[in-house]
Amino acid sequence: MTTPTQGRPGLRLLREQKTNNRVLNRLRLVVERVIVQVKTWRIFHTGFRRPLGL
Repeated sequence: MTTPTQGRPGLRLLREQKTNNRVLNRLRLVVERVIVQVKTWRIFHTGFRRPLGL
């Protein structure tokens, strides 16, 4: 797991670190949205489903 670079008090992040943080945040946003969509699918809320062939 990769975490964004944190700035230190009184020091600014380098341009490369800011770019890296933006890329990580965009990727994290996509992954979190997919997880939320999977959690909202009603089919995963049932404990037992009958076989499809019957």
